[in-house]
Amino acid sequence: LPWLDRVTEKHRESLSGRPVGARHREGFLQRKGDWTGFWRRRYFKLADHQLTYYRSDTDESAALTIPVDGMTDVIEDEKMKPFCFRIEIRGRKSIFLCGYSHHDSAKWVADLRYEIEHFGSNHSNHFEIISGSVYYQI
Repeated sequence: LPWLDRVTEKHRESLSGRPVGARHREGFLQRKGDWTGFWRRRYFKLADHQLTYYRSDTDESAALTIPVDGMTDVIEDEKMKPFCFRIEIRGRKSIFLCGYSHHDSAKWVADLRYEIEHFGSNHSNHFEIISGSVYYQI
């Protein structure tokens, strides 16, 4: 019966502890410095509709936090270095990041694009209802 397959948004959120559809990713990326231009290894977290980076994975305080609604685009840009991409930020310089493999970078780019598309400033509120394998947007 189709109504037995439906999972409400509130129920899915309570199971995951995160808003429905929110992406979570964390790991090391290289970040190009704003002033020096040196590439430094930094620990990044994409969670709760924001990208946060730390100088190391043991730091408790973030070096920078960027809300998804401040991001305008994620662009793959391998001119500088392999596996590179940049995040365009409204009213600020772009941030250049590099993964350690094509697969790693592709996952970050896909998750960031998803967050921007679904939770960025151009996002219109909607709910998804799952019935079998079909997603409906209301």
